[in-house]
Amino acid sequence: MLRLLPGEYAAGMADYIDLTTDEKLLAWYEENSQPVPDQTYIPGVPPVPGRPCKKCTFRDHDQVYGGSVPGTVAFLSKQKAETIVKKNEKKTHVISEKLLNFLIWQNEFDEEHVPHVTDVHTPGMIACGGIKKGEDHVLFCYLIDGTHRAVAAMREGRPFEAYVLSFKETAECSMTQSELQRTARF
Repeated sequence: MLRLLPGEYAAGMADYIDLTTDEKLLAWYEENSQPVPDQTYIPGVPPVPGRPCKKCTFRDHDQVYGGSVPGTVAFLSKQKAETIVKKNEKKTHVISEKLLNFLIWQNEFDEEHVPHVTDVHTPGMIACGGIKKGEDHVLFCYLIDGTHRAVAAMREGRPFEAYVLSFKETAECSMTQSELQRTARF
């Protein structure tokens, strides 16, 4: 058994990935996110004629982000994430263009909503975590709030800021089946 003093664990483990701070999480995901096409001018889902912007109608409801890898689905509550950001007094981080492009690529967005948030500079929220897929462990990083604001910022060439949730904080945003059933819409 390998015995190390506190603080020496990283030096004793050649394959250790240090993701202990928001900055280290962002740097690791930026370096390890797969290359994707430039999302700057990729159009979102087109509007439905005669219907109001569906994203604007969600303003007063808990929005649920559902992310998946084959065989696994996780649902995260935006409301829980907002509570954690406030409680833990999280600071915002400017998201690099490469990582922002990747985060936008992972999400679907409604084209009609982008102009509605062009002048909104509220930070987004990024959930970071890990899930088990068969025998593998998969690390993930998803923009769970702010996709439309991120698209607007990218198109305008301005910085986009977001709160970064740690693995533990992301786990605290998970929704149980009973919570999902009580959620009016997602």
